[in-house]
Amino acid sequence: MLSNEIKNMFLPSKEIFLTLKDYINKNANVETYVSRIKIDTKDIVIVFSEPHNVLQSKSTTHDNTIRTLNYNIEIFCRNQKDNYAIANELAILVCEVMQGYYKMMGGLQGIIPTFDGKNKDSFKSELRFTSNFYPNQNKLF
Repeated sequence: MLSNEIKNMFLPSKEIFLTLKDYINKNANVETYVSRIKIDTKDIVIVFSEPHNVLQSKSTTHDNTIRTLNYNIEIFCRNQKDNYAIANELAILVCEVMQGYYKMMGGLQGIIPTFDGKNKDSFKSELRFTSNFYPNQNKLF
């Protein structure tokens, strides 16, 4: 039988993704596609990923297990009147969820132009956040 620590280890990722998606859809001034993968056919995409979900500490009874969770969020914006301003607006909305609501550490790594495609005026924002998680209590801190 799986322990609660194992059963609950991905609960935050699912909840945070759905909360972020809902918040962006309700508050963004432009139509934005929020996904776990990049969709090339969309002009404005936010990609949510969890690159690290690492066990940091545990007790012999596994009742005080702590996991460190890291999230990468990338915003891709192209074919708009002001791609930089839209990327900036969406980065603020992401920070409102990740830092404001979930109290995570981290933030914007940068808003950079992307020159590798045919859309020379497109931008990519990179955001990174981290938090600790008690799986047995389903609690982020």
